Amino acid sequence: MKKLSKSFCWRPFTQVIFNQNTHKPCCFFQGKFDNNTEINKEVRNAILENKWHDGCKICKNLEENKNTKKRSFRFLYDGIRDANLVLQNKFSAKNIEISVDNTCNFACITCNSGASSKWLSENKKMEIPDENKNYSFDFSFYKNHDLWENADTCIIYGGEPLYSKNSLNLLKFLIENKLSKKLSLTFYTNGSILNDEIAELLENFKSCKINFSVDSIYERFHIIRWPGNYEIVKNNFKKISKIKNTSVNITYTYSILNATNFVEDYNIIKNELIDDIRINVVNNPKIYAARNLPENVKDKLINSYFNEKDIDRNIIDIAIGELQMPSYINSLHELIKQLKIYDSYRKTDSSILFPQEVWALSDK
Repeated sequence: MKKLSKSFCWRPFTQVIFNQNTHKPCCFFQGKFDNNTEINKEVRNAILENKWHDGCKICKNLEENKNTKKRSFRFLYDGIRDANLVLQNKFSAKNIEISVDNTCNFACITCNSGASSKWLSENKKMEIPDENKNYSFDFSFYKNHDLWENADTCIIYGGEPLYSKNSLNLLKFLIENKLSKKLSLTFYTNGSILNDEIAELLENFKSCKINFSVDSIYERFHIIRWPGNYEIVKNNFKKISKIKNTSVNITYTYSILNATNFVEDYNIIKNELIDDIRINVVNNPKIYAARNLPENVKDKLINSYFNEKDIDRNIIDIAIGELQMPSYINSLHELIKQLKIYDSYRKTDSSILFPQEVWALSDK
């Protein structure tokens, strides 16, 4: 191969994302392949034929749109580049991302039963029709030494990975097969589960990065990330921070449920836990997007954000950018109606998430 093709990307040669019994080369890929097929081969074949695979249309469209300011995802690759993999059209897993299952002990308001087994039981209790089921998961596929032999990074999603037996069994497999010492591990966790067994497992890896999802504080945390307890998460955060090979940070999921309390939340989290706080803006499901707040409320928030001095400017700009977007849907009445149903079953009070003028809209 003398010249790289116009669609060339390293990810199909070195990276794989597993979800249940399917895989794909990256998070932007449109589609998925069955795990009984050779990993990413269809995409690699297209690249070597100087074609764009249909699943790569997000990057393709970004690059062909001259008005876009975004770089396509393939140019952000910073992993290993091994020319032999391209010459031989072979896959060697350097980075593995895996959702082991949807086992979870939280039913966060912005989540659903596809990502949380807790929501399956919640919907059943509330007599809400639910087409999702527990994951179909062939764990034997992942107990393959060859799959992991050359891997140097692994990201594990859930559900809640530290609550899942499959996830813990995967860690034990990697340790028992002497694969863990060269593997950098990343977890995304709700922070509710930590015991001596988990701590001992994490210590066997080259490094661990633990990303805590914290959407609010105290009683508001309990409502949004039901039935979570902020104090438990705070204590677990401090304990896990002491594991020698482990680094921690916070991801704050910014939504209509916490936008009006964001500054208070941020400053308390910063003071009580850490100043390494990232922001993740909710745009799906659209009903939870902060941009759906009333215009007068958004204007007040934007003005208050502009004057905020104690929060990282990049984070403030992201929050302001979301609020400046036009509403997806005029659905506040339906949202609050839905929250009141949750409150009736959970014995919570979602009105504390909003200014009274917003909550009162459902009564008009």
